[in-house]
Amino acid sequence: MIGCKPLSQPMEPNVKLEKDNGEKVENVQLYRSLIGSLLYATITRAVISHVVGVLAQFMQSPTCVHLNAG
Repeated sequence: MIGCKPLSQPMEPNVKLEKDNGEKVENVQLYRSLIGSLLYATITRAVISHVVGVLAQFMQSPTCVHLNAG
């Protein structure tokens, strides 16, 4: 954590994520597990609620773009 750079927003504000944008994620279960963990973390970190909500929309068929957006 020493070399971390804090961000004012956890996701770029003008990012347009689409359903079929990019290469499919090989391990869909990993993506779903990450989103589930982040949903649990939103209880204490409200600042990530919007990002997690946006990324949770793509749980059926996530792509590498979605995985890298968070």
